[in-house]
Amino acid sequence: MKGLKEYIKKHGKHFTEKLAYDVTGGKWNAARVNKSAQKKVYYNVTESTLGDILYITNEVYNRFSISTVDKCVKFALYIIGDYSFHGGMVFTDWVEELNDAKDSFDFTPYI
Repeated sequence: MKGLKEYIKKHGKHFTEKLAYDVTGGKWNAARVNKSAQKKVYYNVTESTLGDILYITNEVYNRFSISTVDKCVKFALYIIGDYSFHGGMVFTDWVEELNDAKDSFDFTPYI
């Protein structure tokens, strides 16, 4: 995958808001997800970024058709608050899915 090493060097194994929005089809943007998250009490034990939360929120919508941003954010916050997950796990899983599917992805616009 073009630019993956450089992307990880700059952003770590985390989604930027733009990458998360672009690869999920962007049902909700970062501002909307952040607004919903700020209404809740949560612990970010995985050191997830807003981009990670945005990715999870939009993927919950895409995969499970949960219809409200608040319900999708609640699920995302559950994931980032779970000690069994580690920082970067969501990003790493996504990259592995791309590899398994033999999809080529260009990270250079996100560096």
